[in-house]
Amino acid sequence: MDLAPNAYLTSFYSGNVDQEKLDRMLTFVARYQVPTHPEKIFSLKEVAKAHEYLASHHLLGKVIVLN
Repeated sequence: MDLAPNAYLTSFYSGNVDQEKLDRMLTFVARYQVPTHPEKIFSLKEVAKAHEYLASHHLLGKVIVLN
């Protein structure tokens, strides 16, 4: 995966991410078989629902909005 210099991954806060950090993270995930399944996926049209879901405090994992 290519990542633009000084780009940010979205989360609560991902910090300053570069290609080397991203590669190390993906290597770690693969080596230790870290589960990476999102809890819920919304379409871009459902972004308001996604915000409601996040505000409900019922989530236990990551929520993704796809375009």
